[in-house]
Amino acid sequence: MKVEQVRDEATLKDWHGVSSVCWDHDHVALPADPVEERLPALDPDAPHAGERHEFLIGLVDGCLVAIAEINLPTLDNLQSASIGVQVLPERRQQGHGAAMLDAALSHAEGAGRSRFFFEVPSAYPSGDPAAGPLLTAVGARPVLKEVRRLADLRDRGPLSARAPAGSWKVKPVGRLLRSVTSTSPAPDTPLRSVSRLPTIPRAIGTGRSS
Repeated sequence: MKVEQVRDEATLKDWHGVSSVCWDHDHVALPADPVEERLPALDPDAPHAGERHEFLIGLVDGCLVAIAEINLPTLDNLQSASIGVQVLPERRQQGHGAAMLDAALSHAEGAGRSRFFFEVPSAYPSGDPAAGPLLTAVGARPVLKEVRRLADLRDRGPLSARAPAGSWKVKPVGRLLRSVTSTSPAPDTPLRSVSRLPTIPRAIGTGRSS
């Protein structure tokens, strides 16, 4: 696989095209963010609110088959990076995800990062994430599970502040598994970068496999 960093708007739109296909395939009623929200990341002079976003594309025989997004905090947690990898559905189970993940990890390590976070979807209630074995192979461990629920408002009628309990049609549609891996020794306390929900137990990674 040939991996390149996205540096122009045209390539970012190609990147976004793959992302949109993957989001539609992997999630229920949850489309990809508009490409316009990604464009400021290409401008080094644009404000980035404490986080820099970088994008990679993976080409096989000249065809775009995989992408990665790497989010690099710039104010604190400077040892950390969040990494997302997506592969076109019809090109999965061919080693492209592993190749792109390895390239994304190397890219983040080149930026001085040693602790990495991932988010991967899985079916509800007990489906294992398809990327689980791949992340386990690089030393990642689960730190947080989230359940997404979809509210069907089509038959709900007018909204009311006194709606009776159980009147909402809400069904679970998927899970989000957040994992972490590290190339440095794990701290004894939970990481600040995953401390948004302190009541949920977490585990942290032991290290990337060599």
